[in-house]
Amino acid sequence: MDLARFLVTADIRFVRAEFLWSLCETRRVIPRRQEAEQKYFETEGMGIRTALVQHEEVEAWAAGRSEALICSVSHCWESREHSDPCGHQLQIISDCTRLYAEAYDAPVWLFLDQVSLFQFKRTEDQDKSFRLGMGHMHLLYCHEHTMTLRVHSISSNQEWEQREAEGHVVDIYDADSGVVRAVPLNKLTRNQNEYLARGWCQAEYEWSSTRAHSAGNQRVDVSQDEKADLKGKVPMVPVEFRKRLDELKFTHRSDSDAVCQLQEKVFFEKVTTCKDLKLEFLDQDACHALAECLPYYESLETFALLNFECSDAVVEKLLSALKPRLTGNALKALQFTSSDFFIERERQRDMILLAVAEVLPQNSSLTSFKVSGNLWESGQALAEAMKKNTTLLDVAVHPYVDNAVRDSLKRRDPPPCWLDAVLAIQDIAEGNKRNAASQNMAPEPTATTRPTRPPVKWDLLVQLLKQNSAVAALQLGGKFLGPVGAQTLAQAIRRNKTVTMIDLGMNRIGDAGARAVAEALKENETVTQINLRENGIGNAGAQALAEALKENRTVTQINLRENQIGDAGIQALTEARKENKAVAQIRLVPQRG
Repeated sequence: MDLARFLVTADIRFVRAEFLWSLCETRRVIPRRQEAEQKYFETEGMGIRTALVQHEEVEAWAAGRSEALICSVSHCWESREHSDPCGHQLQIISDCTRLYAEAYDAPVWLFLDQVSLFQFKRTEDQDKSFRLGMGHMHLLYCHEHTMTLRVHSISSNQEWEQREAEGHVVDIYDADSGVVRAVPLNKLTRNQNEYLARGWCQAEYEWSSTRAHSAGNQRVDVSQDEKADLKGKVPMVPVEFRKRLDELKFTHRSDSDAVCQLQEKVFFEKVTTCKDLKLEFLDQDACHALAECLPYYESLETFALLNFECSDAVVEKLLSALKPRLTGNALKALQFTSSDFFIERERQRDMILLAVAEVLPQNSSLTSFKVSGNLWESGQALAEAMKKNTTLLDVAVHPYVDNAVRDSLKRRDPPPCWLDAVLAIQDIAEGNKRNAASQNMAPEPTATTRPTRPPVKWDLLVQLLKQNSAVAALQLGGKFLGPVGAQTLAQAIRRNKTVTMIDLGMNRIGDAGARAVAEALKENETVTQINLRENGIGNAGAQALAEALKENRTVTQINLRENQIGDAGIQALTEARKENKAVAQIRLVPQRG
């Protein structure tokens, strides 16, 4: 079923990210769908808006008349009556979507079950909508034009007790009185099962992993200490998922069979029709799972495995699984990249090169092959195989030798051991391109389809979020952001509670950028370290930062070395540190020259 048609037919509504931000800022919690329909909020420049996205807006998006970043939230219900009574998950979702809103040039719409689906107690029409939604829920988590934001954590006991002590109440439907009323937290039926132990959460996780690009499935609540756990996910073959399901917890055990059947249906529908697969940040277990499910990708034409970690044995299994697609002349593009290929995992790079070299003489489908790492003996094997191949047009190997340095490298005594192989590979590929062009055999242009993501506003932030959507450290040093980039970043972190460290060194942000950062620090309550080294900041920027430090109580270290701060700026910062004992260090050295 088409996504937009499904949403309209089932009367499922997205919630605007800005509405969630407004709830977060006022320490309110999310409402039920029934109450959300009557909610409005005010935005800068847009006036009063509905909390929920209207069906007409979804239809306009589907027709290509507007853009949106559509995210499906996968999370735990912390109590039977309300999914997030303390607002713990709301804060995480708000922090994450503020960054996505700055990264993409489009509004952020979210599927959040309590707000998007009608909740108990439902009318007959509302119940029909709910059941239709539940029956096709997988569309929201596996569609190529959506992405999944997973929140694994739930409110801690300390958070729960603190909110109780504050007298916090939550609006829920009271079956006895038949009305929605406010109740204290101790009246709720709490559920503390972990995310991966819950049946429906695991199902959403699995559906999300069947997308063609693994970056569309992101955990958004990982701290820096847990960063190693943030890995790409590949789909589990149905027989393995059924075994896993026996260990999971369901509110209604009868849901188990339905979830299992739906996972199998989604797996085969998505995996067997996938043509272009791009997987990133897979660990050993994920790579092993990939080797198990690769044979099911029977329509695969392009394969890219980027920034992965696994053993030699698993690489061998992956290559064995891909071999039928190469010998059967089905695979058109192949890519393996890892920074470790240059030093620690040269053997794996050689295994990949030799596997491709083995099939190249008989292959007529592969037009693009890219692998990271320096070429040695395996490079010569690839060069020899390419002499018997006429279809491989685009070969990216390291190092690339352009015409400007080719002759100088040849004159070395002795020349680099890899030079002959690299030059042969480059020359053969160029020859194949010329032959293909002369015979009008260039690859046919692909059909124009709508990109799965909206236009990018800030590519640097997009790449950062792709690797880790639970951003705790913004490492943006030396990116030449300028004042405008600093202002964009400042807007994103103003009320963010995830980011603790910001590196904006060597970005030429000047006084204007420093003032924007200063305004953000007046509201931000989590950033502890900030690097503004070598940014052309003068007295005005330093004075703005000093005023911010008088109000901010979390920043402990700020690096302002090698700027253009004079006596007036230094004095302002000194006075600020006297007033704010939390600031342990302000590094100040005048700009050289």
